[in-house]
Amino acid sequence: MIGDAVRIKALNTLGADRFYNGLNAFGIGRRSGIDLPGEAAGLLRAPAKWRTIELADHGFGQGVAVTPIQLATAYAAIANGGLVMRPYVVAAAYDAAGNEIMRHTPQALRRAGPGRELCTAFRRSNSLALAAGARL
Repeated sequence: MIGDAVRIKALNTLGADRFYNGLNAFGIGRRSGIDLPGEAAGLLRAPAKWRTIELADHGFGQGVAVTPIQLATAYAAIANGGLVMRPYVVAAAYDAAGNEIMRHTPQALRRAGPGRELCTAFRRSNSLALAAGARL
């Protein structure tokens, strides 16, 4: 398919290291720090260990294992213009008397990606694809 050829060419131009660093910046292949025990890091091997074909494979999502929290965190970062926030399950906790004993406040972890403009373009392109799919 033409889209696949374009994607592979773009990945080859980008290169394995930049592709890996971009995924990692959005939280793929690393623990998010969510307030749940036993969080997995997913699977994203270092590019030095990739075979030649793996750059293309990873571009299709093969050979990469992503947790639901990583995926949600990455999409939230795109919605936030590239700002990766620490995910939380519980915003606050209270004792039996109703006193607040713990509160999580929003915490930015890092800025990922090339910036707000690309994140905005990505959101727009996904909206167009979803709208086109709804017409089918």
